[in-house]
Amino acid sequence: MGQGWPECDEDVRRWVRQIVRHLSAVLGEQHVGTYLHGSLASGSFHPPKSDVDMLFVSDGPLAADRREAFARTCVALTRERPLVGSLECSVVTAAAAARPVLDLPYEAHFGDELVDAILGGHLDYGARRTDADLVAHIRALHEFGVCLSGPPIAAVFGAVGRADFMASVGADLRWILEDEHLLESPFYGVLNACRALWLWNRASERWVPTKDEAGVWALGVLPAPLRPTVLDALDAYRDAAPVPVGDRRTGGRRWDRAALLAFRDHIRSLWPEWRGS
Repeated sequence: MGQGWPECDEDVRRWVRQIVRHLSAVLGEQHVGTYLHGSLASGSFHPPKSDVDMLFVSDGPLAADRREAFARTCVALTRERPLVGSLECSVVTAAAAARPVLDLPYEAHFGDELVDAILGGHLDYGARRTDADLVAHIRALHEFGVCLSGPPIAAVFGAVGRADFMASVGADLRWILEDEHLLESPFYGVLNACRALWLWNRASERWVPTKDEAGVWALGVLPAPLRPTVLDALDAYRDAAPVPVGDRRTGGRRWDRAALLAFRDHIRSLWPEWRGS
């Protein structure tokens, strides 16, 4: 079973509180609140696989030096992490949070893929950037998010329109289905594709199923030859055995290339946007 906040392992809980304390200090007087979304908020957190996902809200735009301080503090915090997964977080202004739209502007962002650029001084901290994922994160906050500090979620974040949410999910799905990307992150790609299937097929007020929930549901609707691939993805996602950081995307497993590509091709055939591209 996955873990959730605040009943997760003590070392994870301690690290999350450390993140909140240090990054709130960087934002200083501009800090409005800190919010947890993703698997730790939804109760499906697996330390060998999952990231800690957060959104910070500021009272207005950040100066370039504060953006850089935020990024460098994130790097320092990830070096102390007690898990294979890492930290992914963004800062948005209160004005942006109140009116979430596709390609929402953000003030700062951190993910492991940025570490080299941050340490090498290669990021332009004065540039304006947007992220199509943010509306999906905000919808997740409304469904199961956790307020770690600041005003309640509903008081800070506006409603996300379904069209914007679907476009955000579609941007991620397009990457999964392009070329052979599914081979790079098999269980992530398979289970996120199952989430997209959920959205296309279920008339539900819940738009953000967990990866585990979507995978189990998809077993009941996918053709029988594709179900073993979903079962493999679920097994890899749930596996509590530690894996080296370099093997995190594959779960340290060997995957059936032909089966993954057959799964990819089936999802392509179901997605109107892909058929029209």
